[in-house]
Amino acid sequence: MFEWKREYSVGNALLDKEHERFFELAKRAFFTGRNEVSPIYLKNLINDFINFAKQHFKHEEDYMKQIGYPFLTEHAALHENILRTFVMLSSSDKPVLQAKEELIKVVRAWLVEHMLTNDIRIERWQKKQQINITEENVLEKEINELEQKFIDYDYVCNCPDMVHKIPESIHLRIVAGEPFVCERCGAKVKLKN
Repeated sequence: MFEWKREYSVGNALLDKEHERFFELAKRAFFTGRNEVSPIYLKNLINDFINFAKQHFKHEEDYMKQIGYPFLTEHAALHENILRTFVMLSSSDKPVLQAKEELIKVVRAWLVEHMLTNDIRIERWQKKQQINITEENVLEKEINELEQKFIDYDYVCNCPDMVHKIPESIHLRIVAGEPFVCERCGAKVKLKN
């Protein structure tokens, strides 16, 4: 089961609190995968994700505007895609078992691909902006240390020409056997050769 950890922080108290809330919703989704639930329960859970996502994405996009994050447009497009996927799942008339499987797939993709990869990049960028030291070699040293802290590993999926930058903390979990999937194609990601 996935648990919120401080290392997932994006350096913003509101967004971190909302990410913690997402982990709580994710636990409910994983609960549905192991237990029988009614179609109404499942529909309500998906709607909880939709309502939460709308609120959270607005807060996150407002924060990115506030700090001048240069990849806001691309990040907002990912938000749209996630929200659209939840809405399509909510309006689907698929059998409960199939809908449960798809919900878990979407939740894992959001958790891994989006929140634990893309959202953490916001904080990395913000930290780099906050470094304001005049001595060039001291600045270089701090940037290198910061980048070493956030080593990315290249993973691939079934999407053509797609490389997922996976942080070391997630890479170690994948190596330990946790399956992570691409939010676009749904395929399990593999370490790029």
